[in-house]
Amino acid sequence: MSQPKNTTGSVAAQCPLEKFEIHPSSFGGTSERPMFQLQPGTSAGEALQESSSLMAGALAIIEHYVDEPGGANGSVLFAIGFVLEGAKALLDGGTYGIQQSQVHGGAK
Repeated sequence: MSQPKNTTGSVAAQCPLEKFEIHPSSFGGTSERPMFQLQPGTSAGEALQESSSLMAGALAIIEHYVDEPGGANGSVLFAIGFVLEGAKALLDGGTYGIQQSQVHGGAK
């Protein structure tokens, strides 16, 4: 009997999060002119994967500066804050459909 192959990438047919809708959201810039937007048509799985990648990047930056004698300067701290703001927007938008599914009793 053959076993299915394990993959490390995202395969749409295998990802149960593909059925959940995202909540369009914006971040960065001003409320009138956001720099980035989470658009309809993006799956919850995509949004959560990107959020995870951004958080991993922020952690890598933080780990780099933890051992630096002078620590991080204001520019680095601003960059980390910006990356985390984007990760939060993706996380919030990506979990919207999952939360709505729980409230309404099914996937959207």
